[in-house]
Amino acid sequence: MKVVNEHVQHPDQSFRLLRFELDAFALERHRHPHWELTWIEQGSGVRLVSENASPFASGDMVLLAGNLPHTWKSLQSEGATQHVATVLQFPAELLDIAALPELSQLRPLMLLARRGASIGGEARQMVTRLLQEMHAKDALGKVLVLYDILRCLSLRMGDLRPVANLACKPIDHSAVESRIDRVFQWIHTNISSELRMQDAAALAHVSCGAFSRFFRRETGKTYTDYVNDVRCAQACAMLSESALPVSTIATDCGFGTNSHFNRQFLSRLGVTPSAYRRNM
Repeated sequence: MKVVNEHVQHPDQSFRLLRFELDAFALERHRHPHWELTWIEQGSGVRLVSENASPFASGDMVLLAGNLPHTWKSLQSEGATQHVATVLQFPAELLDIAALPELSQLRPLMLLARRGASIGGEARQMVTRLLQEMHAKDALGKVLVLYDILRCLSLRMGDLRPVANLACKPIDHSAVESRIDRVFQWIHTNISSELRMQDAAALAHVSCGAFSRFFRRETGKTYTDYVNDVRCAQACAMLSESALPVSTIATDCGFGTNSHFNRQFLSRLGVTPSAYRRNM
């Protein structure tokens, strides 16, 4: 899936606070130098951050350091509810420890956010409240709330979990990046198909052995593990959003048999697909 380099502009303010109300989240995988805090107020689907594919639902909250490729993809289904998100984007300069030594308290948070930080527990409750309050604040008040949010997260690191295996890295315009993007695009477009590694290697114009090493180096996981991660994330979204039989979801997500689907799903989610649906 190609990564679009986004240029974030806010000439009259130090950062920007956005609220989206959409029929679905369908942005291309993108990145930008700005840090980003995304709170999904309403919606579900698949969240893609770096090499990680995870299901998301209402309440999902993630802090991303700059240059991490990311997007949220909604399921396209009849009668789907509106999708709503609040997004806070701010430049790394606002975290300059050299200018404000007091910000050194944020160093552990800054390191974790390079892999993406999924926010849960009490931290998510408190940040949710602060984001709601932020909309009503004046310009200076918004700046103060931003630092309140960062302080809250730094004091509750136990409520944060890394999202991706690989940290953000400088933007690479080389042929290597072009190859991995072509493979990602092919996987996500053809998730219900067999997705043989031989075909992925051919797409990257390398041998199977070279592709296996290349893919693991670029993503931190094997090709098979990545494909099954994406399939299980898609299955999670379908289990929560649709009434389709589990066997149909298995087929639609590219699993050849129900037993293989159950095994892969259980290893990642800790429950069977049927139990996951019952607990939603």
